[in-house]
Amino acid sequence: MMKIKVRKCSVVYLSACLALAVPVYVTAQIDFRPGYIVKNERDTIKGFVAYQSGKKSIEGCVFRETRKGAASSYTAKDIQGYGIFGDRLYQSIELPNDSLKVGKVFAKILVQGNLTLYQYNEFFLVERNDTLTVLPKPKVTPVGPPEDRKV
Repeated sequence: MMKIKVRKCSVVYLSACLALAVPVYVTAQIDFRPGYIVKNERDTIKGFVAYQSGKKSIEGCVFRETRKGAASSYTAKDIQGYGIFGDRLYQSIELPNDSLKVGKVFAKILVQGNLTLYQYNEFFLVERNDTLTVLPKPKVTPVGPPEDRKV
């Protein structure tokens, strides 16, 4: 039986190469979809928006003007909003002073009309006549036998 000697330096070298290659692979997997951004000057620019889920979609927007172009990141202070065609719309809003977070954030537009309904994290907000109101969290009433209820 033949023994194979593995040098420590080759193992370290291989590990370093893998560690450097993984971030390149991960960043290449961003899903850009046709969409747009609305700049603070109210200019709408069509392009491609990174499809993000959960908190990432309300923390910021990653946008490309062309499918292979350079990506730019925007916060709620940088733009008025962004959207993915046929899917999601986000608007930059100023949270009320009595909110958990103060300042501009992206909120998902659920319904838009005379009243606009937004979602920011687990909170829902209603805007009417330029007044933004945070809706109270619904009260949860446990159902079932007492031994099944989790407190």
